[in-house]
Amino acid sequence: MFPSLNAPYIGIDASLPEVIRLARDHGFEGVDLDIAEVEELASEHGLDFVRCLFDDAGVRPSSWQLPFKLSAGRSKWEAGLARLPRHAQMAAGLGCRRAVVSMQPGSDERPYDENFRFHVERIGLVAETLKAYGAHFGIEFLGTATLRRTYKYEFIHTIYGLFELIASIGADNVGVLLDSYHWHTSSGTAATFDRLKNEDLVLVHLNDGVPGVPLDEMEDLVRPLPGESGGIDLVTFLLGLTRIDYDGPMSVEPFSERLKAMAPDDAAEATIESLRRIGAVAGAS
Repeated sequence: MFPSLNAPYIGIDASLPEVIRLARDHGFEGVDLDIAEVEELASEHGLDFVRCLFDDAGVRPSSWQLPFKLSAGRSKWEAGLARLPRHAQMAAGLGCRRAVVSMQPGSDERPYDENFRFHVERIGLVAETLKAYGAHFGIEFLGTATLRRTYKYEFIHTIYGLFELIASIGADNVGVLLDSYHWHTSSGTAATFDRLKNEDLVLVHLNDGVPGVPLDEMEDLVRPLPGESGGIDLVTFLLGLTRIDYDGPMSVEPFSERLKAMAPDDAAEATIESLRRIGAVAGAS
């Protein structure tokens, strides 16, 4: 596995060239892409310009997030789907073949079975488009009960529910975005990794939690840096990834006011240091 910088996740608001510079200077091997910014840069300067930014820095583009939600209304969904081939083509042109999206753990409109069918159809359509460009599609389940309770109808919120959904879709390029926070809040254990293979994982997010808070009371947007609090058993999580020989990107996704208050270089350095420390403890670095 290799560290990838997702700048907005650590409170950095910067252009792609500056994010690539931060990744290079602080030891990140990859950068998570904002595909809309890539499209804008490519339109203005050409895709070769964007590719050279990465090549010159010795940093690779790791993954990109769909710029629309699976649960988007019809007009936004159709607009996003119409642009998807262009986005997938650009990402593939940069050598980035990992696309991801989060899946909400509930709905106010659709009961579970209806929502299941809804997601099978929508994920299947995205996966079919991405496959034409050699891309894998990672789905993130959200395990926090406090988020789930904001919806009228609950939906998938564990990796086992996600496995069932993926099996129903039947596309060989659909996999998992596994977040340590959602693994923890969904009562994940080392046994999670008995059901996973390296090729199942498209992206990993690493975060810590607040110690002493019951699982069903943990807030979705309160997350320290990895190893900062000890609220999540990240050693077990990382050893599980090592056991399946995961060789993909790992991004840090804290929601930390302390980190947001830092200068960009300081935030990037604090983030990579957190990965180094917890990786050394787990023997997974």
